[in-house]
Amino acid sequence: MDKVIVIGRNPLELLGLKTLLKTGFEVIVDTSDVWDALDKIKKFAPNIVLLDANLNGGHDLAEFSGDIKEVCPDTKVMWLLSEEDEETELAALKCSIDGCVLKTDINHLPRALKLIQEEEVYFPGSFLKKWLNKIVSLVEARDSDDTAQLSEREKEIVEQVRAGKTNQEIAEYLYISVETVKTHLKNVRRKMNLKRVRQLSYSSSADVQS
Repeated sequence: MDKVIVIGRNPLELLGLKTLLKTGFEVIVDTSDVWDALDKIKKFAPNIVLLDANLNGGHDLAEFSGDIKEVCPDTKVMWLLSEEDEETELAALKCSIDGCVLKTDINHLPRALKLIQEEEVYFPGSFLKKWLNKIVSLVEARDSDDTAQLSEREKEIVEQVRAGKTNQEIAEYLYISVETVKTHLKNVRRKMNLKRVRQLSYSSSADVQS
């Protein structure tokens, strides 16, 4: 049976977690200082460590998670969050833990622990949606900055490239020669610091030659 060490400060919450997980896991709860807990983790080598993100004492949760990975590289680390908090969520993404579960969705915890044991990761759907939207916004902003320095004609050609058009098709659509298209694409590559025109494409099927 997989071993799980749960580290937190609230005895009642820890008891509830132990009851929730007892049918599928061997559960050890710990309310000691996190550095004492690290020695226990090293001793028992659990499959999973579940950390309450509300650990007090000024401990850096990301740093502590890294220490766990250092002493037990194969151990999975999951955080238990009281609420959605962007600062904590960003820290979770940066330190590459194996997942997070909200206390409001605590019934999802057994399934989440099984998933990370199968080399998957688990984050709340709302968490993923929020950060994927942020990534999309960043990419769109970057693309906007990249194309701001292009001429109107160059922007038209970039749009056609991203639509999957060939040089010949672009030339026919814009009533210009293929050589003119190639010249514009060369300028686009230089301005946007691209090695290949294909880097412009949103679709891997784009058949564009420079």
